Amino acid sequence: MQKVRTVEVNLSLLEEYIKELNKRLGVTIPDLQKELSIISESLSQSKLEINNLLQWNTNMVKEISEVESWKNAVLSQLHELTKEKSILRIEVQKVASDQANLENKELAVLATSLVFVCLAILKIISVLVMTFSTTCNADKVRQTIRGWVMLFVCCSVTIFILVL
Repeated sequence: MQKVRTVEVNLSLLEEYIKELNKRLGVTIPDLQKELSIISESLSQSKLEINNLLQWNTNMVKEISEVESWKNAVLSQLHELTKEKSILRIEVQKVASDQANLENKELAVLATSLVFVCLAILKIISVLVMTFSTTCNADKVRQTIRGWVMLFVCCSVTIFILVL
């Protein structure tokens, strides 16, 4: 009998313990459900953010590939421009060299023309002085002077053209 009483006491204690446990768990379970719903909502927001990030990543990859293709096109154009620039630089140097040579030749022609003008003037003056001082053949003097006058005129025109 005593065992039955102990069992009954234990059973009543167990019932009280179960009731107490149910009260505690009854309060905890709704809290767990609230936390679970909050976590579920947070998880769906995270999924949405991840999907948005994946979409953004896809768009960025496309934009980066477009920028890289544009960069490659610009680099190829820049390379072509660099080649053209070096070719133009060589051509400009050649033109500058040719111009310097032409200027040197121009100076040589100018100096030669000046020398011939001076010679022609001296010869014309000397022939005229000799004509007045002595009696020489006038036809011979005219032929001599004509050649020197022609040389004087040609050289003067050449100098005039070069100076302009």
